[in-house]
Amino acid sequence: MEKRIYDKKTGIHYELQGDYYLPCLELPKQPKVEIEIWGKRHLRHGIEWEQKGEHKEHLSVLEFKREKRKEELAELEQTIERVQQ
Repeated sequence: MEKRIYDKKTGIHYELQGDYYLPCLELPKQPKVEIEIWGKRHLRHGIEWEQKGEHKEHLSVLEFKREKRKEELAELEQTIERVQQ
């Protein structure tokens, strides 16, 4: 079996993955829209945001912060042990 094939009808390349041919697709590159631009536009037009205090950090962000704090704590404990010896 060929590792890579091309379908002339669709114009899509397919690559062999195990027993199946999967399409080799790429997502179109999306332009980066900077939040700062929107903030400047709001200021220019006098639009103010009402902060309701309902913003909650995503659980993965909290998990990342927790892991970083664990690492920092471990480093501090090692430093304390070295100083005490």
